[in-house]
This record gives sequence, C-alpha cells and structure tokens, in this order.
Amino acid sequence: PDSMFTYLPEEKVVFSCDFLGSHYCEINTLDTAIIYPKKYESALAYYYAAIFGPFPAYVRKGLEKLASLDFNVAATSHGPVLTRDGRLGFAIEKYTEWSAEKEQGALCIPVFFCSAYGNTKKLAEAIERGIKRSKPEADVFLFDLSDGDMSEAAGLINSASAIAIGSPTINADAVANVWQLLSHVDAINSKKKPALVFGSYGWSGEAVPNITARLEGLRMKVFGEGYKVCFVPSEEDIAAAEKLGEDFASSF
Repeated sequence: PDSMFTYLPEEKVVFSCDFLGSHYCEINTLDTAIIYPKKYESALAYYYAAIFGPFPAYVRKGLEKLASLDFNVAATSHGPVLTRDGRLGFAIEKYTEWSAEKEQGALCIPVFFCSAYGNTKKLAEAIERGIKRSKPEADVFLFDLSDGDMSEAAGLINSASAIAIGSPTINADAVANVWQLLSHVDAINSKKKPALVFGSYGWSGEAVPNITARLEGLRMKVFGEGYKVCFVPSEEDIAAAEKLGEDFASSF
C-alpha cells in the first residue's frame, strides 16, 4: 500500500519503489552482472514474503500497471536494477506466481520447530502424528527452522490454516530462528489462526510461555498453555504429545 511507481517514458524506466526489490547488494548495479544468482533469488523471495506476502491483491494490481507500460528497466529502491536482458522477466514471473489467487483446498498445518539435541524434534514428530490422526485429509508436515528456507517458512506461516511451533529453551528464551519466523507473521490476516506451542528444556523452560505470549499478542488462537518436557521426552511424554496434537486439530 505504501509503494508508488514512477514512470519515465523518455528512458523507458519504471522506478518501482519496493516492488520487485530485494535486500541484496553486490558491487555491480545491474542485474546482468549478478555474481551469486541463487543468493539473489533467495533474497527476492524473502523480501516478497516479508513485505508483499500479506497483500497479494495489491501485488496483482501492481503487475497490471506494469503490464500497461512500455519499459525496459525497473529501478527498485532495494536490490539490483532490473533489466529486460537480465532478471526483470524472472522477477515479474515470480511475483505473478507468488501472488496468484489460491483455490480453497485441504487444510495446511505446518509443524515448525528447532531442536538443539533432538528432543523438541521428537515432540514435533509426535504432534504431527496426532494432528494427522485427527485430520487425515489435511496437509500436515514438519518444517525444521534450523536448515529450512526462511522465506518459505514466512510464506507458510501466513498462508497456513493452523500452525504448531516448537523450540528448546536456550539462555532462558526461544531460539533466534523462531523469533525470526514470528517477526514475519501478518498480524492483520493471522488473527484467530489456531496455534500450538511446544518444546523441550533443561532448566526453567521459558521458550514455550514466551512464544505463547507473542502469539497471543498477535491475536492468534493459542491452544491451551503450551506443552513442555524436561530433557528427553519419555514414552508417556510422546503419547501425551500425540494426544495434544489430536486435541489441537479437533479444536478447529
């Protein structure tokens, strides 16, 4: 909503503001000289998810405006200058793909987690099984934030029907990757989205209540008080996590 296009017809240049931009900088200005194309593509996706992901309808309107103009260069506010001989077509193609209207299909329920010693992962796997048991028709899957693509995770947390998120407690808090993901939550469109919080801890276990407080601040519908287990989950803990996932999925 705060991006304005400026068109210079004499030079066939569009100054596209944030649109088609990325937080990416190399020594060269033009996209025809990008040294690390995969890193640029990742930055383009990450920037879209963070800035434009919540507003696909506006993106489609922006694409319509660009389609009506005769231009060869898009000078964005951030990232390389895009040209017809470079990555302009690619960026427009990706924006078109990412902003396309989605058909209503099966429920999408990602189980996000980070795991320092594998204990939170065991809980994530149990919760995933419980959710699948309650909603076998849903698309339920694990997403490891330690090595997963953060731009993909940011898109998922905003498009998902419901989420579960787990973290160990390190230095009396949730880990950085979890906070990075939550910084991308679309607070407007995520209101009342069902959420479940869980994690393993070794001492005082602040990660679960801290994440819960953040999600409640975003007005998401947090299920219960969260679930935390000290150190390695026992067979009883795993069974309780499965039951928790089942009960969570049954609540919406």
